[in-house]
Amino acid sequence: MAMAEYKEMKFQFIEPVLQIPPCRKRRHSIYEEIINEFVNSGLKCAEVKSIGRNPMTVCTALNLRLKRKGLKNIKVRLRNRKVYLEKLDMQKEIQYPKLFSKSFTEPKIQEQPQHIKPTIDVISILNTYIIKLRCPKCKSLNPKDVRYCRECKYNFYINEEEYQHAMENIERLERNLNSKKGENTNTEN
Repeated sequence: MAMAEYKEMKFQFIEPVLQIPPCRKRRHSIYEEIINEFVNSGLKCAEVKSIGRNPMTVCTALNLRLKRKGLKNIKVRLRNRKVYLEKLDMQKEIQYPKLFSKSFTEPKIQEQPQHIKPTIDVISILNTYIIKLRCPKCKSLNPKDVRYCRECKYNFYINEEEYQHAMENIERLERNLNSKKGENTNTEN
């Protein structure tokens, strides 16, 4: 079918065209121009002239462009609301790796944090006792039979044996509280 025949047809959502228009050329960023100018200048360090934008914005945008281009030997610095570019001497990093690279530092020995058990809270409401577990991490109250905090997912118990032992202690506490409640009601009569 010819284009004229398509033009005569009525479409609800589309319109026929001969070809798709070419895409707009991508604008070259001023930040890329600044980086290219600095790289081609051969200077060790230079101040970026004011381009009518916030210096922090310029600093962030330049860092982003440098990261995208993979230029690790150029550092952007912000001093007294002025932006500076500096070429780093990569030979120093190779000669003295302990001074410049974090990967060569001795690993720090981290102590395993001690596992903290939940606090048992006893709440008295209208002559009844409710036992809740308070999370040591986020301090939220949880039902007495849960294995982990419902808010922050902190595990209360290391293994099943520890969980069973805690449940026995909670049941024992509950029995003691209920027996005391019974004694209190008998003395009132």
